[in-house]
Amino acid sequence: NLTFLILKMSSMPYIEKIMKGAFLVLFSMIFGKLFSYLYVVLVAVKLGPHEYGLLSIGLAVLSFLTAFSLLGLDEGILRFVPFYKGKNQQPLLKATILTSIKTSLNSSLFLAVLLIVLSDFISDKIFNEFALTKVLLFVALALPFGTLSNIFLISFRAFQKPEYEVLFKELIEKSLRLIITLILINLGFKLIGALIGYTLAVILMFALAMTTFNKKIFSIFSKETLEKENKKELLNYSLPLMLKNFMWFVIAWTDLLMIGYFKTTVDVGTYNIALPTSNLIIIPIYGIMYLFLPIISELYGQNSLEEIKEIYK
Repeated sequence: NLTFLILKMSSMPYIEKIMKGAFLVLFSMIFGKLFSYLYVVLVAVKLGPHEYGLLSIGLAVLSFLTAFSLLGLDEGILRFVPFYKGKNQQPLLKATILTSIKTSLNSSLFLAVLLIVLSDFISDKIFNEFALTKVLLFVALALPFGTLSNIFLISFRAFQKPEYEVLFKELIEKSLRLIITLILINLGFKLIGALIGYTLAVILMFALAMTTFNKKIFSIFSKETLEKENKKELLNYSLPLMLKNFMWFVIAWTDLLMIGYFKTTVDVGTYNIALPTSNLIIIPIYGIMYLFLPIISELYGQNSLEEIKEIYK
């Protein structure tokens, strides 16, 4: 039965694409997790529980604000880009990506400025850690670049090119973050070095992802005037799904923020050293689901309902 199922799956190009994507994601995430473990262990040892706790709270705040900055547009890209690609509607495909870039940039800049204004209040009144202020300033700097990076990375997946997303997200960004951070910490910069290392890695990944997408996948910054726009349709679909991003944040980061609020940053640092182990459980299902939605959306655009049914089974 298993042999028959494998032969049946291999005869379907989209199933084959999903499985290849799953193995690619699994392979890359193994190395990505390795870099993440090294980052946690080595940086925590160098900084100590208190400063590593401050860094962990800052990264939780960055994740929270990124989820809101995206406004659900990452989900909109996964839905509409493959759909318009299946229908060969290039103007609407381009409009989807450009609208997502402009809208998420505006929202991330607004939240970054708001974070800078409220940084003292958040640090002193909520977490009782005035040293957190400088961490939040770096978070504000990284936020627009991280948000736009997410737009380009999800666009790679929408075009069914997962190799670029996992290359940048799991390998390049995490290895750069580790290397730059350790160099700066060993030069004596400690927490500031970790913040600079993280921010630089985010900025470099954004530059690489944007350049690669524009040159190798889809020329998004050409001077052609858009004949059609789908902003209303895109936002009507995406904004309700912002709740999904928020709930993912709740699952991933609330524990750290609650420990930081009720206990101390030392407790946050200690807890966050052990936390990555539990995240390993999501890797297998994440690999399978990685290309599922963009492929289903493209087939729906082609009205290939029978093939959708087989892939779902």
